[in-house]
Amino acid sequence: MTPGNLCAGVARANITPPVGIPLVGFAGRGASEGVHDELYATTLALQCGDTRALIVTLDLLYLSDSLTIEVRQEIERSLGVPADHVLLCASHTHYGPSVGAHEPGELPADVSAYLANLKYLLAGTARAALAGCRPVLVGYAQGRCDIGVNRRERRPDGRIVLGQNLEGACDREVRLVRLDAGEGDPLAAVVHFAARCYVGESVRDP
Repeated sequence: MTPGNLCAGVARANITPPVGIPLVGFAGRGASEGVHDELYATTLALQCGDTRALIVTLDLLYLSDSLTIEVRQEIERSLGVPADHVLLCASHTHYGPSVGAHEPGELPADVSAYLANLKYLLAGTARAALAGCRPVLVGYAQGRCDIGVNRRERRPDGRIVLGQNLEGACDREVRLVRLDAGEGDPLAAVVHFAARCYVGESVRDP
């Protein structure tokens, strides 16, 4: 097989915030005291003819509506990719910075500065990914993973608590789209699996 009309490119940026920024993910979190692993944003650019689209993933707990809008607008302004062609997705890490859930005026100064810079970093990855677009082959596969569980557990007294419901609805399908450049050289993979998982303790080890 040879690559067709679809082109793709990938770019990545380090989005690790400065030490001391407020953390999110568990109750009672304070400010960060160091960096265990770097946080990244990765952008996949897709182009077919004159149509361009971007998938942007970030190592953050979530994305606020306001941040999503600002990033899309900046990408549309600087690169001409329509805002509704930009998909943003957070990894839902519980070990990253607090980036929202406040009114804009309520954000700490260091968080505001981090977010102000973040949208330009993401636009930069979008620019680099688009510049690196090349013809690709597309592959698809799906499978099953039983690691997840329905967390809405019904207790004998009728209460619903956060627990384990082994008989409850749970999407166990794993879906993968793989993009290969050239003669089967892996360029990117887009994976979908419904799970809310984290690894590590809720507080720093003493």
